[in-house]
Amino acid sequence: MKLLILDRAGIINEPRDTIIGTPDDCVPIPGSSEAIARLCHAGYRIVIAAFRTGLESGTVDLDTLNRIHDKLQICGVAAGGHLDALFFSPTSTSAVSEHERRMELFREIADRLNIDLTTVTTIGASAGVVRSARAAGASAVLLRTGLANTVPVPECESVELFDNLSSFTDAFLSLNGMGA
Repeated sequence: MKLLILDRAGIINEPRDTIIGTPDDCVPIPGSSEAIARLCHAGYRIVIAAFRTGLESGTVDLDTLNRIHDKLQICGVAAGGHLDALFFSPTSTSAVSEHERRMELFREIADRLNIDLTTVTTIGASAGVVRSARAAGASAVLLRTGLANTVPVPECESVELFDNLSSFTDAFLSLNGMGA
């Protein structure tokens, strides 16, 4: 199975300082849905890992989160692709550290999809996502459309950095012999 795990905010939808509270708050980054479609057409399964959902703080309820995720799926389908799964962690950040919560989510994805994380690339929007993906065994890249655009990330100097999901997709498909 060829699998990519995408962070949600700053990868597919515009990053925000606050939690996405409604589907209207979820604004796709131009070109992200089309990039997902290209990856799907190249045979990759696309999984979204949402780390800041608002469930833990009570800002968002489960029905609203599902409607937000439905909007992402509709945008992907409209561009000719689809999302194979959307994973999120309802665990309160006060119960475990953010790093542990992310690692648990990566492990859950691996268990549920029966995949070895060492064969997976994670596309992240922050150093924390990259750190957790690597600790769970996956490789990781950063996109400038997330927090990597504004925050220096010394421990991520060896991480590939791309402008957006479209530029990652161009490079990734070219590297894997599938053209740009």
